[in-house]
Amino acid sequence: MIRKRRDPFKLRRLRQIVQLVFLAGFAILLVKAVFGRVLGSYVPLLVLTLFTLILTLVLGRVWCGWVCPMGTVLYWTRFKGAIERGERLSGRWWAVKYVLLLLVLVGALLGLVPPALDWMGENPIASGTGIILLLGASVGLNYYADLFWCRYLCPLGGALALLSRISPMRRTVRVHCNDCSVCVDACPMGCVDPRRGFANDPGGCTVCIDCLPACTSSSNGFQFSRPFGGWR
Repeated sequence: MIRKRRDPFKLRRLRQIVQLVFLAGFAILLVKAVFGRVLGSYVPLLVLTLFTLILTLVLGRVWCGWVCPMGTVLYWTRFKGAIERGERLSGRWWAVKYVLLLLVLVGALLGLVPPALDWMGENPIASGTGIILLLGASVGLNYYADLFWCRYLCPLGGALALLSRISPMRRTVRVHCNDCSVCVDACPMGCVDPRRGFANDPGGCTVCIDCLPACTSSSNGFQFSRPFGGWR
C-alpha cells in the first residue's frame, strides 16, 4: 500500500532549488577550471563518480533530474511544440546514447580517457569553450524534443538508465487513475506509456516528479519497491 504522498508542488519546488544550487556549484568549478587545474585532478572525479553511482542505485536517475547541470539548463530552456515534434521522431533514437556509452567504454579500455582528461586540464580555455558549445548545441536540439540530449545522446544518462533499472525507487500508478493522460505530456522525458496503464520506464524516468502535480486524480507517486523491476 502506498503511503500518503507529500505536497507534489512543494517537492517540485525543492527539486528546482536543488537544481539551481548544483548548477551554481558546477558553474563555479567551470570558472576555476578555466583559471586553474581542477579538471586535471582525478580525486574530485572519482568522488563524483562514486556519489553518482550510489545515488542512482538507491533513488534511480535522480542525478539527471536533480543534479546534472546540463539537465538543469535543458529543463529550463524547452520550446513550445517540442512534445509534438518529439512524438514524430524515430524510436531508434533511444539507442544512440548506448552506442556512445559503448564508445566511451572502449576508449577507457584502450587507455584513451586519462590522456583526454589530462589534455582538458592542460587546456582549460579550450575545454571550457567546448563545454559551452556543447551546451548551446544541446539547447538547440531541445527544439526537436524536450531534453533531446538527455533522452537520446548522453552516454552518462545511458549508463544511469541501465543502473536505475535495478534501483528500488519506482513510480507507481494507483488503481483510481482516471486515464486523463496529463502525466504523458507532463513527463519531459516522454517515458510514460498510456498503453501500459500510464506506467513509465524506470530507465527513462529522472524522478523529476513533474507527473505528480500534473495528475488530476492524485493516483501516481514514488515509493521503494522490489529492485530489478520493469515498467511500473
